[in-house]
Amino acid sequence: MKALALFVCAAVGILQAQSQRPPGLPPAVLSSQYFPPGVFDTSPHSSSDTWYAYTLNALEEPPLFPLRSNGSVQVYRFLWLPSFQRPISVRLTINSAGSGSIVARSVDLHTGLLQKVPSDTAKLILDTTRDVDKAQVQDVLGQLQRFAFWEMPTEEAQAAPQVSETTPHGTIVRLPELDGSRWILEGIRGGEYHVVDRWSPKENSYSQICKYLLGLGRVEAALY
Repeated sequence: MKALALFVCAAVGILQAQSQRPPGLPPAVLSSQYFPPGVFDTSPHSSSDTWYAYTLNALEEPPLFPLRSNGSVQVYRFLWLPSFQRPISVRLTINSAGSGSIVARSVDLHTGLLQKVPSDTAKLILDTTRDVDKAQVQDVLGQLQRFAFWEMPTEEAQAAPQVSETTPHGTIVRLPELDGSRWILEGIRGGEYHVVDRWSPKENSYSQICKYLLGLGRVEAALY
């Protein structure tokens, strides 16, 4: 019963965190500024677009989706959204000369499972901009090409969770994973927009490029 109560409390926390938004901005308006309609459509009842848009807005990050109208813009952004820690974003903008700049940000606001803690200020606690040379930009583009970022599905197909199992000793309630993080990678190039969303990915090409972007921003964080 204690485990079930913990699950219920955590589920409420998720809904509270996803429903947070700055005053005067309805969820549909905020999410439509940041993401194409229906881009997160694997789960009919998912509110990922609202949750992620709220977090990016708290980070004072601009929407990338509208930039697709400018075919010369090339930008990549990694958003790390952990359950119990503060979010981090790194945004790489590539210029016409082939070099670029990367902006790293974090905000003193829990936007994962916790709705709010008393010490939260909702102010940026990290806001840096660094130059990125051509070789580093080419490294990023090479990695994106090798694991076919632009062809990756936005979300992984999810099998229906087994919520309980009956055994000779009684019923076992299986709880969903709660202590983890969302790894969201967006890209804009040649008038195209794409976003990939993964839950605590294993060590693979996708997690490596996200960590590489974090390294370019000189952000130290123990990602999980």
